[in-house]
Amino acid sequence: MKKLSLYIFLVVMFCSVSFANDQAKKLIENCTDQTYIGRYDYSEESHEARKRIINYHIETDPYVKSYESMVAFYELELVRERKLLKAFKKKYLDYSKNTLYGQIRRPEGLSEDESVEWVNKKANEYVSFINAINKLRREKVENEALLHEAKYLSGLGEFKKMSLEDKIKDNEYYSFFSQCESAYKKNPIAFKTRYKK
Repeated sequence: MKKLSLYIFLVVMFCSVSFANDQAKKLIENCTDQTYIGRYDYSEESHEARKRIINYHIETDPYVKSYESMVAFYELELVRERKLLKAFKKKYLDYSKNTLYGQIRRPEGLSEDESVEWVNKKANEYVSFINAINKLRREKVENEALLHEAKYLSGLGEFKKMSLEDKIKDNEYYSFFSQCESAYKKNPIAFKTRYKK
């Protein structure tokens, strides 16, 4: 009977030590994940953390694909509008008068009133080209920001699915893991309180 109780005691001790090690490992992993992922702010450190996570994104993620196609669409539209503007400038603007932006050429054979009306019409066309290009630029920048965010969220999802063994292969993650492990050894109670999920 004494041997049986000794065996039970040893099994219970082994299980509790194993559980404590697994719990400590999970706490250290939580600390490392938080450090590796970073805070969501505008600091340089946060920017670097976001770039690390984006590296894990999935190319076939539907959100990433949709924003990539939108960015490509706006890029093509910008190229098209710039070509139209260039053709417009070549046809209607005169740069020989030492003006920075050129002057609209007046067609021959029109009365003064018709000429002024024609120039105003062409000036409005020119402004509409500029406005269209500026709008396309804004749309492209907005979609690039959304693409960046989609890649981040895709990468974050993939990163969270990874096992500790896969994460630790990354040198930076390994470095953060070592720092968190040292912090755990220095003050385990505070560490448990802070990184318990």
